[in-house]
Amino acid sequence: MKMIVAVIHTHQLEAMRRALSEHGIHHYMAAEIRGTAPTSEQKTYHGADHLPQLLKRVRLDIAVNEELVEPCLAAIKKGSDNSGVHGKVFVLDLLDVMTTWDGQRGPEAL
Repeated sequence: MKMIVAVIHTHQLEAMRRALSEHGIHHYMAAEIRGTAPTSEQKTYHGADHLPQLLKRVRLDIAVNEELVEPCLAAIKKGSDNSGVHGKVFVLDLLDVMTTWDGQRGPEAL
């Protein structure tokens, strides 16, 4: 099992949702977050230090079984291709998952 975390621009969300749906991925979480861009750095302007701007982004958390990792990554790539901007995708090992209503655990809980 894997947890895929994608950080995308807010205007990419609808295209990303369509692409995920086309690849059979319908369950995920989306949250509005703020973060710095790769070009952000602390600057001094007129003798005063200015911290990097925190920009609005969307974080998608998608838990998938092993066989859906590549289709999920392809969907994320497809959803972001036409936007002209870039984000980041992290693929993490997911040790366990449990449904709260029946206690089912492991890959079957996804």
